[in-house]
Amino acid sequence: MKLEHLNRTVVLGLILYAAGLAALWQNKDFEPGGALIVLALFGLIFPTLAWLTTIRVVPLSISVRPSGREMLVLAGFIVALSIYLIGGPQWIDNHLPEAWTDSSKIKLFVTLAKKLIVFVALPFAVFRFAFGYRLRDFGIQFEGLRALAGNHLPVVLAVGVALVAFQYFVGGGAAPVRHGNFSMDQLLVGLPLCFIWLVIEVGLVEEFFFRALVQSRLAAWFKSEVSGVVLMSLVFGLAHAPGFIFRQGGAWKVSAQIRLRSTRSLIRSRCSR
Repeated sequence: MKLEHLNRTVVLGLILYAAGLAALWQNKDFEPGGALIVLALFGLIFPTLAWLTTIRVVPLSISVRPSGREMLVLAGFIVALSIYLIGGPQWIDNHLPEAWTDSSKIKLFVTLAKKLIVFVALPFAVFRFAFGYRLRDFGIQFEGLRALAGNHLPVVLAVGVALVAFQYFVGGGAAPVRHGNFSMDQLLVGLPLCFIWLVIEVGLVEEFFFRALVQSRLAAWFKSEVSGVVLMSLVFGLAHAPGFIFRQGGAWKVSAQIRLRSTRSLIRSRCSR
């Protein structure tokens, strides 16, 4: 395939990824083996599975025609969000009543509230009322529920089972479950509650902002779904980079987050447009 036939955004993304990997390689604490495994899983295997199970998917209908002014507002949101993630949540916590911050249960809901306001409520209000978008243009439509029982079901089942199996057998978060630290009654009650919580905290918060808002507009602006996925993944990593770096999270985590976001977006972009 000739270079002019390749998506320029993909080529740019690969160059940036290679440059980032080369820079990280110079760090003696960097583990290339782990990074390459994550790349293979989240950059190749899972996206391939998602692609195979979405070949016959009929995209949902949404209308996104961003103007230059709208893209400037979107860029401003991304920059503001990156700055906020550096220390904004901690600053808010410092001004809350001690009874709230001392209680792990209350703090959990406070954290969720902050995410819903910053990632969902504020951007939704601006783009809904300033640019006249409908709810369905953010992917909120009854057709999506019907599609889950139709041609969207294979990707949900296949990728869902693959990710759950990966998390269970490899992920550290599932170690207590693997080791039998919870009773069956605790699992029957806890797993549904955990699922509902993740649907709101991750499914609504991150998917709304980074996919329904950022990816949809980038894809429409560049007239390419692939460009939208690649650029949104870079935006996702860059938006989280300040927080990771200042909280000593390590640059390799940012790279892993970019690959994970790319995988999840490849799954959902075929199901949402």
